[in-house]
Amino acid sequence: MGIILLIGLAILAVVILKSRKGGLSVEPEPDPLYPLPPGTGGKISGGVTEQGNLKIPVPDMLVEANGYSTTTDANGNWQLWLPVGTYTVTISKAGYKTQSFKLSAQVGKSNSWNISLGPW
Repeated sequence: MGIILLIGLAILAVVILKSRKGGLSVEPEPDPLYPLPPGTGGKISGGVTEQGNLKIPVPDMLVEANGYSTTTDANGNWQLWLPVGTYTVTISKAGYKTQSFKLSAQVGKSNSWNISLGPW
């Protein structure tokens, strides 16, 4: 029993020492769907509808921007909070033409792009 206690204490000591030296990271990676800390980025957003007179929203479209991604909601809308920079945004879904365009994320600003997609 005593040897198990000593091993447990030794492991605990190693974990504490590594965490103090920065060897262990307990901070989660930032999630691009949620706002960034003030002054570090901005929001890009848009809406997707089917081509034609009715402008029917297209849900579940994949929206990708330089490694970040999301999907359109039931109303065809999407948004991403991104670090400052210019992004190539690609919107795609089976049965529709894929479309790409550029949007910039700027501190304190929201840039939007609405498109209509035709069938493939």
